[in-house]
Amino acid sequence: MFLFLLACAAEVPSVDPAVGPEAPPGTSDTADTADSGCASKEEPCNGVDDDCDGAVDEVRRPKGLVDADGDGFLGTWVECEGVSSTDAMDCADDDPSVHPDQEEVCNGKDDDCYGGADPEGSPGCIEGWLDADGDGLGGATGCFCEPGATQGGDCDDTISWMGESCALADLRAPTWLVITGQSGIEEVQDCDADGVTELYRKGSRAPMPAAGTWGWDDLEPTPGGNEDWTGDGICDEFVDDSSTRSDRYGCDAHLDYTVTDGASGEVWGAFTLDVVGSTYCWNEETTIDADGDGDRELLIYVDDGVSGPVYLVPMNGDEAEVLCEAGPFVGWGFAPSVDVDGDGIEDVPIYSGLTFGPAADNFCGYGWVSFDLWPYPLKFGDADGDGKADMVVSDASAVYVVPIPTTAGSYTAAAEAIATVGVRGESTTAVLTDADGDGRDDLVVLTRFPEGQQLHVYDHPLSGARSWADARVALNFAAEPSFRIAAGPSGLRIDVAATATEEAWTGWVRL
Repeated sequence: MFLFLLACAAEVPSVDPAVGPEAPPGTSDTADTADSGCASKEEPCNGVDDDCDGAVDEVRRPKGLVDADGDGFLGTWVECEGVSSTDAMDCADDDPSVHPDQEEVCNGKDDDCYGGADPEGSPGCIEGWLDADGDGLGGATGCFCEPGATQGGDCDDTISWMGESCALADLRAPTWLVITGQSGIEEVQDCDADGVTELYRKGSRAPMPAAGTWGWDDLEPTPGGNEDWTGDGICDEFVDDSSTRSDRYGCDAHLDYTVTDGASGEVWGAFTLDVVGSTYCWNEETTIDADGDGDRELLIYVDDGVSGPVYLVPMNGDEAEVLCEAGPFVGWGFAPSVDVDGDGIEDVPIYSGLTFGPAADNFCGYGWVSFDLWPYPLKFGDADGDGKADMVVSDASAVYVVPIPTTAGSYTAAAEAIATVGVRGESTTAVLTDADGDGRDDLVVLTRFPEGQQLHVYDHPLSGARSWADARVALNFAAEPSFRIAAGPSGLRIDVAATATEEAWTGWVRL
């Protein structure tokens, strides 16, 4: 008996009377194990209190990796004893269909945990082109789960703005006339009636050379204007001496305009107006032959910070007077005058939604149409050959060619467009101009990217949806020098910004 008791005592662990028996962390001495029927269960590493002792995966066991989804591969790290290995092989331990022995198929998952879903040649793939840069042109060919492109030809499938050609064009290569040392030179009519088109820049004119590279001073510019106000075929000089005065109460605007007859050198018309209490002291003017008599009228908008009046002033007197005043209107901005309705009389589109010219209602004795179009129009021309002006409007996703509305209403560019071109890039500029010299307006789109610039030309007539692949001309340019494009009588004009190594210049191109 004594030996039996001694043997049993050896199985009883020692207990510190001051502390009591040691219990695993989280163990509850109130756990009801009798009613649970699980007191005899083992405690595997599974995040559950299997033995109903109040503790889950007791930490007296070492840390390790376990196979949580039962597919035979370790993937889940737990705070208890699992196995001796510490190298996880299962990349999705909550999905038993994903493990290193699984075959890759086209399903969007990394089936075999080798880093990458749906590799080339996976079961279910489609023969085609891979479009890695998302520009619509494919690069590599093969069997892909998502080919991405319906046509190939991408010269570099890692650069989205590079298409069929990755060559960078020389900006001067398509330029038949270059004027160095200046940018922003405009082409104007034959201002002195000698049969030669002229160039204009800041109050000076010079004959337009046939071709070549010229400095502005080499053209021997002379003082002169760029617009025929008097209707005699000779350009007159328009001088804006307007000024503003600001103080803490706002500001006052003093409008001062003078037109000097280019033929006689005498003042043909002058107009002054004081606008008191204007908030922003901002005014804008444009000209229009509102009645078709060959004389220009001055159209002035004055912004007072809330709304502003518009004045129509015939500048055919020593002291011209306001013919009429309309408004107030909010947020105006003039666009170049065009013939909206094809009646041979100029109309002036205004960005906030008015078009001057013979139309539905009456403004200063001339018609006008109120319309709202977003985004605002940028450039104008005849895109479809119907003899009426169209607008080019662009946003972050597309360029739209939209007929100018001739009836009042609210319009959206996407709904009214007769032609669209999808675009990408940080910024887009589009103009309608005769790019190839055939006498018809083409659509020219300049798109800028962080790494470069791209120019596309779409031939007249324009209709329907176009893509980059539809462009007749596609040229890639380096990021510098940056340039702008504008429409002119002799085709596309570019204004090139100065760089650290090159002067600014203006050029005319045919594409």
